[in-house]
Amino acid sequence: MYIIVSVFFSFWVLLTIAFQLPSKYLKSLKWLPYLDLFSLIPRWTFFAPNPGQSDYNLLYREIWHNECQSNWREVNIGLGHNSHRYLFNPKKRISKAIFDLTSSIVKDSYAYNKKPEFITISLPYIIILNYITYKENSPYANAIQFVIIESFGFHPKHEPKLILTSSTHRLC
Repeated sequence: MYIIVSVFFSFWVLLTIAFQLPSKYLKSLKWLPYLDLFSLIPRWTFFAPNPGQSDYNLLYREIWHNECQSNWREVNIGLGHNSHRYLFNPKKRISKAIFDLTSSIVKDSYAYNKKPEFITISLPYIIILNYITYKENSPYANAIQFVIIESFGFHPKHEPKLILTSSTHRLC
């Protein structure tokens, strides 16, 4: 049993190393991605070839019973600069989930040419809607709406770009 486990993990390490090679080398190994049925082989591209150059901001607003609307508020992920956050940071999972979900919605919006009928039935959209719906909202809120905006930090050439505006969703 020890030998089987050792061979399995050795093969996994070799595949992981092979996945880190530039894609021009992977062309000769076309069969390699087919082995990764469950996405267990990591591919790290932190800085290259396409480093992240923007952030996605998730904002929401409430629509009250009298049809007035609140100001847009950014979803506070809660990543403060506490000295102990490196040891204990329970909000890190929430921030990572929101980042992954908004990135997925952005990818879907480009894949479906921003057709809302396909995006609004996607799982990431529904999860974000659920998260925003169950935040502490005003008792007068009748509906909720959110937007995803792409921002480029302090880059002076780029203004923030609206990626997606959700429909107005009634609250129960």
